[in-house]
Amino acid sequence: QAFADCARRPRGRRLDRRGSGPSAMVGVGLDAPAAAAGAAAGRSAFAVGGIGVQLVPFQDSLREGCEDVTGFHVWEQATSQACEVLRSDAALVRERSVVDIGCGLGVLGMFCANQGAAHVLLIDKEPVVLGLAMQNARSNGVAARCDAVAADFTRGGLPFRKGVFHLAVASDVLFLDMLALPLLAAVAAASAPGGAAASAHAVV
Repeated sequence: QAFADCARRPRGRRLDRRGSGPSAMVGVGLDAPAAAAGAAAGRSAFAVGGIGVQLVPFQDSLREGCEDVTGFHVWEQATSQACEVLRSDAALVRERSVVDIGCGLGVLGMFCANQGAAHVLLIDKEPVVLGLAMQNARSNGVAARCDAVAADFTRGGLPFRKGVFHLAVASDVLFLDMLALPLLAAVAAASAPGGAAASAHAVV
């Protein structure tokens, strides 16, 4: 499994490293104000990986009652880097089954669907965020290739059979070092033999 370790603004410290070389996964800490500045929270349209993305508008009140509100933002620079890595090798995505772990508003998963993935499963712990992700998939014309399941990868027991996905993707879910091992475990559980994974995150 190959991990794309895509970083922006490398001013902070790396908190946790698992392995070395091309299969390394690095967990990083995000300074909250700086991270918020890197999010495309108020934007309804932008481009990632050479394609335009339209996000449905939503009320701030939807955040109320959510344990984790990071999924309401698109962490645009990290997501764009992941898309560029995937676009550079179309065989990773085309006609493949993909799982987007901690999908948030679904941009990375939608990119994979746009690039010809046979099926994309969007996973997020917050059902409200997941609902927005599916609305975004519909508004971007890729809903026929996307499904969504509410699940928290940090607690294990993801709701699918092991080893069924050709590609696992994640964008900016490593905002705490303690999330690195659960993410690796989720990727390992999801990936079919010979599968690949791309994880992009911010260093601030």
